[in-house]
Amino acid sequence: MKVESWVVRSLSTRPFTGSVKQRYRGERGSDECLPANDSLNIDRLIEAVEKVCGLSRKDFCGSGKSARTVLAKEMLVLTAHELGAKMTFLSQIMGLSSGSVSKRHDAARLKVCQNQELEKLAQRILKEYKRRES
Repeated sequence: MKVESWVVRSLSTRPFTGSVKQRYRGERGSDECLPANDSLNIDRLIEAVEKVCGLSRKDFCGSGKSARTVLAKEMLVLTAHELGAKMTFLSQIMGLSSGSVSKRHDAARLKVCQNQELEKLAQRILKEYKRRES
């Protein structure tokens, strides 16, 4: 079973951060796809994006292209990267190519610089993530 298909199927069924790490290490024997910062809890971050953006993970961890879905994807990529996640890890989690994840990151950075409301949205996601931490 490929990691990509397993990750996409498990997004809506259970917490998957530890499982992704174990599965990826088992198949590839390396950490190249893991977040650089082991303290990052991607499941908790996805829950924060779900709450703040008002979408379910099924909507933004996949190929959806509505404006709200793309914004949620961009905010997830931006905040996860800021918290230490590698692009390849996000690619696996979101079911997107690494090029698409990189494109979403670049677009989000540009939008946040130009739009104060989007900067506030990213800050609310990080605040919600940290609130769930305690």
